[in-house]
Amino acid sequence: MSVHIILPHYRAGGRARSTGVFFALVSALFVLSPPAFAALFTSVQTGTFNIGTTWGGACAAACTQGVDYPGTNDSLVIANGHVVTVTATPGQSVIGVTVNFGGTLTINNGVTLTATGNYVNEGTNGGAGALMLTGNGTTLEGTGSNTLTGLTTLTNNKTIVSTATLSFSGAMTISAGTITQNGTVSVTGTLTVTGTMNNNGTVTTAGTLTGGGSWTQGANSTLNAGGATTNAMAVTTVDFASNANLVNYNRANTQTCKNTQYDHLSFSNSGAKTCTTFTSPVLGDFTLSGSASWTLGSSVTINGDLLIPGGTLTTGAFAFWVTGTTALTSTMTLTNATGTKTFNGTVTVANGGVLNTNTGTSIFNDVQVNSGGSLRMPSTTGAKTFNGTLTIDGDMNVTAAETVNLNGNLVLNGTTSGASITTF
Repeated sequence: MSVHIILPHYRAGGRARSTGVFFALVSALFVLSPPAFAALFTSVQTGTFNIGTTWGGACAAACTQGVDYPGTNDSLVIANGHVVTVTATPGQSVIGVTVNFGGTLTINNGVTLTATGNYVNEGTNGGAGALMLTGNGTTLEGTGSNTLTGLTTLTNNKTIVSTATLSFSGAMTISAGTITQNGTVSVTGTLTVTGTMNNNGTVTTAGTLTGGGSWTQGANSTLNAGGATTNAMAVTTVDFASNANLVNYNRANTQTCKNTQYDHLSFSNSGAKTCTTFTSPVLGDFTLSGSASWTLGSSVTINGDLLIPGGTLTTGAFAFWVTGTTALTSTMTLTNATGTKTFNGTVTVANGGVLNTNTGTSIFNDVQVNSGGSLRMPSTTGAKTFNGTLTIDGDMNVTAAETVNLNGNLVLNGTTSGASITTF
């Protein structure tokens, strides 16, 4: 490249003179590397990832990455109706990945696809290979399914957008950085968190949830933990109490809850749920549903409501305190005179519900037994006290001649049954 500067003519002593001066100041040659421009490759047919004809080119063999098919500086789109298979080992690297509705991106066994940009899946991302999303400040979005049986790894800071509904059939690792999860995500395999997960949406796990990282439940978020026994939630550091959120242990089998404090807590589906040493109180509501069962292993206070639309709650030899209302459509049994069972709010026993005072020392305010509901008093052990109005529109079943402390009113519109008489 040559740069020339030419000086203008000037006048001296009234006579025009030319400088006659020509400066050739710089003559330089610059050797420049050709720039690497990012390209967007969109599939035009079903085919192999590293073949040019898949992307509309002419190359059918021994093709060049970044020229004939997507390379490290490129992004890709799998169009509707196309199945693109990544076969080259050990793998491929691109910037962005988009799988359109009806499209399929298949990663073969032993192959890893690495994406440093955004990941959008409206179709299917399958195969037995692995997916690594390594970009920083990038996003995950879409409503598609990830049926990979290999590992999906999220590294560095990422956001799962609020409109995302993504399912992952294989294992997932959050290895570093912070994942801000604002959408709906389900993981069937093991979910390992060694980085940070901030869940502001809904996460559902069917397998082990573990790792030495941290998990924070944001406002109005939900975690459905479906892992077995203690693996349902085994992430080292958790915060389930700072925000109004729900943690639901929902496996159709036995589970053990994480020893921490909860806002809203739920046991659902079936099987015995063990929660013996968690931090009391439950700051919000507790819900028991399905055919799940819970027998207390320590004293518990529920600051919100107690909701039992299904399952069985047994208090055992521990104090139990409910600040809010109690709604029973299933069975609650107040066993053992050790530890007083106190219900500050109204207890409503709905059709099909059973309030079994058993041997528990119990204090109630208002109790409403609806038609089809049952209040059972099978034992003289443990004092029963009703400080408000006891309304029986269903059945009061008495099988032990016990004395009840009624400090309010008794409204008996329903039936009494059993072989003994209760004295109020």
